[in-house]
Formats: sequence, structure tokens, C-alpha cells
Amino acid sequence: MVRIKLEMSTQDVIVAMCDGNPGAINVCCQLIKTDEHGLMDVLRMDTAQIYGPNIWVAYKDICDEDIEEMRQRLRSGELEILLKANSSYQYYLKEQTG
Repeated sequence: MVRIKLEMSTQDVIVAMCDGNPGAINVCCQLIKTDEHGLMDVLRMDTAQIYGPNIWVAYKDICDEDIEEMRQRLRSGELEILLKANSSYQYYLKEQTG
């Protein structure tokens, strides 16, 4: 279920998306500040149900802290797939190590 509503301010959007995670807040602010369509990138994350710490994991671990790479992966739809694969792999590792 999406969190962003039409009547929300930019600040409300960031609060709704980030679950209080400081890294996620930083990423959302960077997306918005560095591109005139940055708010649409945040909306793409909402549609893909990428929230809170998963925003930070996507930026840090998948996109190597490169905001333009994150933007490209969001726009291509690739980021959602990579996050799901990463989550499944982390679960597998946890099961293997007991």
C-alpha cells in the first residue's frame, strides 16, 4: 500500500517514506535536491514499496553511495528487483549460519 498522498508536503513525504531512518532521509533529500524530477523518484520508491532502512541499503550497498546510479536504477525498475534479491540472499545466509 502506498504511503504518499496528493495533499502531502515534501517534508511529509520524506517522513512517510523514511520511518525515521537518518540514512533514508539523506537519500530522499539528495534525490529531491539534485534533480527537478527527484520527487518522482521518491514516488517510484513508494510504488515499489521501498521504505525506511531499505532506502539506505539500496543506496549504500547496491548503488555504492552514488545518487545518480540510484536514480537510474529506480527509473529503470532494476532497484526493486535487486533489493528483493538482496533480501532473499540475506535470509539464506542467516539460515546457513544458524
